[in-house]
Amino acid sequence: PAGLFVPTLVSGAALGRLVGLILNSFAHGYVTNSGMYALLGAAAVLGGMSRMTICGVVIMIEASGNSSFLLPLMLIFASARYMGNIFNEPMYDLQIKLKNMNFLQSEMPTVGLLNYHPISEIMHKRVVTLYELQKVDLLVDILKTTSHNGFPIISRSGQLRGFILRKHL
Repeated sequence: PAGLFVPTLVSGAALGRLVGLILNSFAHGYVTNSGMYALLGAAAVLGGMSRMTICGVVIMIEASGNSSFLLPLMLIFASARYMGNIFNEPMYDLQIKLKNMNFLQSEMPTVGLLNYHPISEIMHKRVVTLYELQKVDLLVDILKTTSHNGFPIISRSGQLRGFILRKHL
């Protein structure tokens, strides 16, 4: 992931530790140790940049080896995720855009409680079909002239009989 995971952990831990040291210098004895702030700072930056929630909590619990940090880590990851969504996109989505890679949208259009994609957005306008019995030379021509990855198979009467992938042809 372009070397982004560990640097976010380190920068968050450094910032959290700095906050912990500052709080300890002003309110010595009333604030927990700066190591706790380092863990929570790393979690906050990681959660804000990558938008990980459950996975991030599990990673940080495993890294610290202390399950008593579960509730603070859950709150940190949840708040970092929602604050990050207000200001920018997740770092992995930004990397995908920077590299001009095709990627499916993370959210589908909705109608009430149902997610949907109209068939007109997915399907090619000109459907290329194959018959159950097809001549090889016509099949080779179809494969050369189209870039479809799958073809519906129909009977001579026009009924749908199945679907076949390009790689199987």
